Amino acid sequence: LMDTLLNALQGASIQTDIYGLALSTVVSFLASICVALLYYAFFENIRRGAQAHRFFLVGGPAITVMLLAIQFSLPLSLGLLGALSIIRFRTPVKEPEEVAYILLLIALSITCATFNFKLTGIMLVVATFALYIQRALPAAFLKKSKNGLLMVTLTGEGNGGAAESIKAHVPGSKLESLSAHDGFTSYHYSFESRGDFNTENAIKSIRESLRPEKISIVFNE
Repeated sequence: LMDTLLNALQGASIQTDIYGLALSTVVSFLASICVALLYYAFFENIRRGAQAHRFFLVGGPAITVMLLAIQFSLPLSLGLLGALSIIRFRTPVKEPEEVAYILLLIALSITCATFNFKLTGIMLVVATFALYIQRALPAAFLKKSKNGLLMVTLTGEGNGGAAESIKAHVPGSKLESLSAHDGFTSYHYSFESRGDFNTENAIKSIRESLRPEKISIVFNE
C-alpha cells in the first residue's frame, strides 16, 4: 500500500479532456458553496471573525484550477500551495473555527483536482456531522463557561490580605495586575465563569467585606 501511494505521489499523470476539467471545477464550486453554508450555519462569531467566507466561492475553484494547471503532480501542487502560505489576511484569522473551514476548503479543492469526487462527498458529510456534534455536545454534557475580568478599587495602599480576600469571593480568579494612584489601589483579576457563577452575589459579597470605592465585572463573549 505504501509503495502504491509513493508511486502515485511521484509520478501521477492523469489524462482527461476539457469536459473532465470543467466537471472538476464545477464540483469544486459546488463544494465551496457547501462550505460557505456550513460557515453561515455553524460559525457563531461570524460578525467578529475575519469574514473568511467571502473567499470561499472564488477560492475553492481557484485552488482546484491551480492544481489542475500544473499537470496533476501532487508533490508540486502541495509545494506550490505551501508557498502561497506567505499570503497574509488583511484581517487576521484569530478564530480556530475559521482556520478549520479554510483547511476544509483546501482539502475539498484538492480532492476535486484529483477527481476523487466520492472523497469530496464523504468529507462534506463527515464535516457536517462533526459540526452538529460540536454544537450538541456543549449543551448536552458540558457547562458553558466564559472568560471574565474583575476590577476592584479600594481606598489606601494595596496589601496581600485584600488581594486574597477578593480572590476568595471569585473562585478560580487570578490576579493579573495591581496599581496604586492618589490613595487608591486597583486590583485586576481574570477568571473563568461557569454556569453556576452568580455575578450579583459575587459583587454583593465583595462590597460587604471590603467596602470598595468601585467594582465592575466584564465578560468576554
